[in-house]
Amino acid sequence: MPETNKQTITDKITSFVLKNNKETSVQISNLGACITKFCIKNANNQLVDVVLAYDNLDDYCDNPYYLGVTVGPYANRIAKGRFNIDGVLYQLAINNGPNNLHSGATGIHNKIWTLKEHTSNSVLFSLLCPHLEDGFPGNVQLGIKFELNNNNELCINYSALSDKKTIVNLTNHAYFNLNGHNAGTCTQHLVKINAHYYTPIASDGIPTGEILPVKNTPFDFTRNKTIQADIDVQNQQLTNGNGYDHNFVVDNYDGSLQCVAQAIGDKSNISLEVFSTLPGLQFYVGSYLDIAQGGKNNASYPARSGFCFETQHLPNSVNQPNFPSTIIEAGKQYNFTTVYKLSS
Repeated sequence: MPETNKQTITDKITSFVLKNNKETSVQISNLGACITKFCIKNANNQLVDVVLAYDNLDDYCDNPYYLGVTVGPYANRIAKGRFNIDGVLYQLAINNGPNNLHSGATGIHNKIWTLKEHTSNSVLFSLLCPHLEDGFPGNVQLGIKFELNNNNELCINYSALSDKKTIVNLTNHAYFNLNGHNAGTCTQHLVKINAHYYTPIASDGIPTGEILPVKNTPFDFTRNKTIQADIDVQNQQLTNGNGYDHNFVVDNYDGSLQCVAQAIGDKSNISLEVFSTLPGLQFYVGSYLDIAQGGKNNASYPARSGFCFETQHLPNSVNQPNFPSTIIEAGKQYNFTTVYKLSS
């Protein structure tokens, strides 16, 4: 990000704290509609912050790991940064090998979102993505509401309305470590994913177009197992993803809100359940993380010190006719919901 733009954005960055009656709290920044804290009391009545974040809000102006931000208008990868709508070819920036990742350099993760409403337990933002910004068609009005209820559920409600047919795929890129953000690697966490199928990828991270069963593969998380259990086995898909960086196809998807995944901290016994109305879940174990003393309270975040449960559409869906569509029609509002629920 250019220094002049960085300074302008830094002056406008602020954060909002959400609280419930159990002393659970969440902190949200207006830069990138970003989750910067998620604190819950453990069994010993101690507050544990379970999301990785930078020590200073202005560090989010240069955030190559997408810590905590809302990603879009199209999350994940688009092959060669190209897609076609009604015979019109659109070209996006190439920023990840030969492909587009998380919409390019601008993206909604680098934007100051407009505050619409803030209460003790919720915050509502809006953002306009202009026609052809980053190459995407349509003036797209986005909304996002974070609400923390008394069940320790952080409910994230997304909305999108465009004046032209376009593509939208929104997600949040929070990295979780349920033992605490500064607890080191998370590979002994237990994980369960409600998906009997996943989308294998080529070496550049783009799905091959296949939807394959997880049974008898390292991608079978249909029962609790540690992240570490199979991550180092000889497997071409694990090589292609540098570990787990794959999209799982949610079982029995019908657009309703359903539980898609769960994780449990091996030291804290804090659990995270994820609910979503979307057909996919990107499970990424932070293999590319490399933050030395730049995290909260000068914490270091080495590789695999946090994992992501990114609820979303299947990657490159716009170029895969057998994947659920990410096209939204002009004038029709679309809504998506994700819930992160903590328990201790």
